[in-house]
Amino acid sequence: MRSIIIHISNAGIALSKDLKLSLRDTNLPAAYLQFKDSAAIYWEVEMISFNKNGQVLKVSVIDYKSNSVMRFHEQVAKFPIKKLQFEPLHWTELEGLLSSYQKKNLTDIITEKAFLKSSFKTILVPLKIGLKKITFNLGYVEFPHTFKWNTKSNIHRISMPDSIPEYNYIKPYFKSILGKSSIDVVVEVESSIEMMRIRAVKSTDLSKINEEFIRILKIKKLDQWSSKKPKFAPPDQDLFTFEEAMESYGDEALGNIDFFEKDLLFHLLEKESIRNKMQLAYLSDRIQQGKLLMTLVPQFGFVFRYKGEEMTHYIWELLNSHATYVWSTIILDNEMAIKRIEHEIRTINVQGRTQYRSSFENGEDLFFNALIHKTGNYSYEEYFSRWKQKLDQILI
Repeated sequence: MRSIIIHISNAGIALSKDLKLSLRDTNLPAAYLQFKDSAAIYWEVEMISFNKNGQVLKVSVIDYKSNSVMRFHEQVAKFPIKKLQFEPLHWTELEGLLSSYQKKNLTDIITEKAFLKSSFKTILVPLKIGLKKITFNLGYVEFPHTFKWNTKSNIHRISMPDSIPEYNYIKPYFKSILGKSSIDVVVEVESSIEMMRIRAVKSTDLSKINEEFIRILKIKKLDQWSSKKPKFAPPDQDLFTFEEAMESYGDEALGNIDFFEKDLLFHLLEKESIRNKMQLAYLSDRIQQGKLLMTLVPQFGFVFRYKGEEMTHYIWELLNSHATYVWSTIILDNEMAIKRIEHEIRTINVQGRTQYRSSFENGEDLFFNALIHKTGNYSYEEYFSRWKQKLDQILI
């Protein structure tokens, strides 16, 4: 039968970090016992039965001193649970966890039978996995590893809600975030004389790759707004920030922006060769400074930021485009500069890249360069070298 980890205290019982029940919702007589507050109490319980109608879960304790805290934090209830019923608790194990009790009133919930603990014991196995071996997928990462007790190489998975396949092309950037070329992984293994089995795989390093380092540029296709009328007459201006447009046209025109972003972000693109692998690797490893930016429309891509001696540069690289776009600005305020770049990309979305390149005029605070990728009969390495030289000349 399947087991779970629960957290016991006088305040109640937690079946996960999001699901908590009071002692009144169990068959534990709270009026006649008090748990010790000096130590965290985790039990491993075997799930005996579940009544969906009454939402009652019946369990039997198989470990009164579980150290599988990691499992507890990863648990997610599949169904709502309103009541928790325990099979008789072993008094020899329970007594040591109580600060006070009235044993004569506990006869319905305890047993004097000897407790036979599960033959499994938990082992935490630390691993170092190179970033090159890790594959980013939609909502999780995976890596191959062979353990001594199993000569067959297996693919192991770690949940990572923010993961998307495109992260595979900017692994050098994650190397700079972590300050190392590998991630630390902890594998929770249950061991017995007969067998060993993996219960959980986790990495705190992966949690560092989050919104603090990757920001989605909020650029929505303007043609989706063109058929909508604003709620009120807009001010006398031709261009709007994303926030201004959202306020003008209302939520019913734009929908829920969080859902919109996630829908695009987690959309799995068709598998295909990536033209600009060398550019993405170079920009993420040698150029990128600070928070990484991403564009979702008109095409998926990354915007890399580089602060030179005279200017700050924003470099837009798509996965399969024929050119790198570089905007150089003297604007010191980072948020103001990002909004300016968002505006330029929105303009490209409306005009098209060819029209934008031919019509852009350099101003006092913003300069634009387009670095065309492969031309003529140059080899892949030769045109990358030429592209790099041109980029280095711009990044002053």
